[in-house]
Amino acid sequence: MCALIFVPATHAGQHFITTESPAIGTIEERAVGLGHSLSDRVSNLGRVIDLFLARSKYTDKRNESHVNISQLVNWTEGGKVTTSTDFAFNLALPNVEKRWQLRFSSYDEDEESRDLNQRTIRTGARPRDPGAALFFFRKLGKVKTSFQPRLQLKDPLQVAYVARFELASDHTRLVRVEPRIELFADSTKGTGEFAAIVFVVKASQTSKWDFALENNEEYRQRLNF
Repeated sequence: MCALIFVPATHAGQHFITTESPAIGTIEERAVGLGHSLSDRVSNLGRVIDLFLARSKYTDKRNESHVNISQLVNWTEGGKVTTSTDFAFNLALPNVEKRWQLRFSSYDEDEESRDLNQRTIRTGARPRDPGAALFFFRKLGKVKTSFQPRLQLKDPLQVAYVARFELASDHTRLVRVEPRIELFADSTKGTGEFAAIVFVVKASQTSKWDFALENNEEYRQRLNF
């Protein structure tokens, strides 16, 4: 089986559009230019919504709203081709996200984040699970906490919940430990808990490369299966 994955991601606030008209170049250059243009549009949209909801500007933090579209193409023996397209839209609101954040996706991002294999190298199509999630944030000392109810667009409508606890680490240190605990509940998949600990070693203060070792475990009660 041959699998091809295309993941064009547009991150707001990371690119800026110049007033000069770029010359027509290669397909790669035009694709990069299109990504910059989309990034600027997403950034502006996120900024307008942020200021509208907050009613005032409280921070100069970069708006990190982003759209992620991925295309998986499977080519199996015999010439059978199957495709899978997924999307995620994360609306970051710097002025109000100290309290909450809104997300839409065609799959369960949190469930995928607990699957180390699919998170690193995805080899199969994502299970279809469209929905909308509302994140509530609060920092308790050095512990970052979040609570997320997610509305699953099914018939009938269903709701899943995730409570996450993470230790805020100093990214300037050469060696750091990043623990994370999640408590989750799903009306069809049951309840459970997830724990992960990541050891990160940086080559030097100026190095762009990190070595990470991750260990995780998950327990799920499946009485309703």
